[in-house]
Amino acid sequence: MPAAAPSFEKLMQKSPRPTDHLAITLGPFFIVLFDLVVPCIIYYVWYNTHHHSHRENDCNASGPELPKCSPESHQINRHILGYAIVSFGIGELYILIARVCRLFLHPDECAPLLSRSRWELDATSWVYGVSMICALIPFVISSSQEMPILFLYSPAFLLGFLAILMLITLVPFRIPIGIDSQPRGTPLRPLIYYAAEDFMAVDFLQDRDFRIRYNLRYEQSKAFRRMLFALTLWWLFGVCVYLGSVSAVIWTLQFHYAFGLSLGVLFAFLGEGFLPLIRIPTMPPPPSSAATTTPPTRPFHPSAAVLLIYPATLILGSLFSVLSPTAQPASPQPSSATNPLPSHHQQHVAINYFARKDNIFNIYFVKVGWAWMTLAFATILLAHPASIQRPRRLLQAGLRYILVTTVWYSMTQWFLGPPIIDRSFVWSGGRCRRTMNSMGEMQTEGDSDEQRLGVYLTAATCKSAGGAWRGGHDVSGHVFLLVLITAALGFEVLGLMEAQAESDTGTGAAEKKQDSVGGWRKTWPVRFVGSVIALSWWMLLMTGIWFHTWFEKVRSLSRFFIATATATELS
Repeated sequence: MPAAAPSFEKLMQKSPRPTDHLAITLGPFFIVLFDLVVPCIIYYVWYNTHHHSHRENDCNASGPELPKCSPESHQINRHILGYAIVSFGIGELYILIARVCRLFLHPDECAPLLSRSRWELDATSWVYGVSMICALIPFVISSSQEMPILFLYSPAFLLGFLAILMLITLVPFRIPIGIDSQPRGTPLRPLIYYAAEDFMAVDFLQDRDFRIRYNLRYEQSKAFRRMLFALTLWWLFGVCVYLGSVSAVIWTLQFHYAFGLSLGVLFAFLGEGFLPLIRIPTMPPPPSSAATTTPPTRPFHPSAAVLLIYPATLILGSLFSVLSPTAQPASPQPSSATNPLPSHHQQHVAINYFARKDNIFNIYFVKVGWAWMTLAFATILLAHPASIQRPRRLLQAGLRYILVTTVWYSMTQWFLGPPIIDRSFVWSGGRCRRTMNSMGEMQTEGDSDEQRLGVYLTAATCKSAGGAWRGGHDVSGHVFLLVLITAALGFEVLGLMEAQAESDTGTGAAEKKQDSVGGWRKTWPVRFVGSVIALSWWMLLMTGIWFHTWFEKVRSLSRFFIATATATELS
């Protein structure tokens, strides 16, 4: 009979919370923000602002004595590219600093097994730092040799250095120095082995016990060694494909296309690199005795980190409005005898349905958003069994609704007169400008009636009087409303699901069968509330694309975070 397969101890035995080391938890967010979003915003905002007007002026000025203008003449600015590439390294530098701080401050918990000093750190930190230095090589060369196209090769130099190390580690020669937990004189192991050990122990908070189990697994399991070798080959192949793809993009496309697409190729490569890990099964834990009972698992409690979806949504909308040619505002219709209004009163031609303020979702959903929020809130509390059976929880939820409603009403409707949003607009220098009189004539800027309107009118009354807000910071009420709706309903649904999971723990078979008969009472309220949340998020994204400046949206978001923190503490 063949020998039974050996049972191995589970590698990752700790289940840390994301807040246990928040600095490392935020690492992926900073990678996406500073490696993709910020560089694109820096470059394409400059490109859309300067390229068209400057190129047209230069082409009109070019004559027989001047060189012919080229499409590439205003696609490159070395200073702008420098800022974009520098921002590219902020995410990596942040992760490096965060993990070095943990290694230096807590060496007894996560340092390599053979570490004799906290200054040794681990192999991944040193390789990480050297690879970032390699990424600076094209940055320095392009700055000194007037070759701006080399700016785009910074990620390629970083990954090229790692590819060389991968190729070297495929040869199992005896190492002259100790590497991480591997002593001197033992065969060299694949690069993915060292990277996985360090990232799991330090970044995933598995600590030194994981290093012991990890080394033992590698020594005892031939299949485990083959898997790490195959993963190293996979990443090496991926780097080669990435280098070829990014070179084709850089040398065949115009620069303003190559800039964004080269970053897209980079993140596609990273996704391809982690693809094999999705289907790799974990080793089963050692068999336990029959008498051992598994304690009930505590349901997931939502963290405040989920609120990061809101700045991410606004960043996505702003990025789309900058990059997409369809998101650029149309030119206003020229003044004529039939259209005597000044340019700032002329209507822009909407090139997208959601860019129109009279679209059906804006009129019948956003404009009456709090009515939908109230209906959804009442549905989830009064129709779901988990709320009906708990009067105390029902009372707490009612208090939360009163608090968020008070916040919404004081911010957008009334606060001892005009709402807070309108007051902040007036405080920042805004006024109700150029109101129309009953004859349809435009009043002058210095009209005393206009000044009185600017002091006393709210945004709604100013618009109904034929005027418009001018001069101040118009905080986006849509952003505040939609974010408040999705957050209030979302956290309420998550709390309800947690309460339902706790009530289901230990429920007998007969009770579960009885609950299944009325299962529709549990599902349809959640589906209805989920639809309200999804539509609110979609309209938030549309607001991020088509309406308000970035500063106005950030101010609305900051007010939401302050209001949410206050309501949470009071409830």
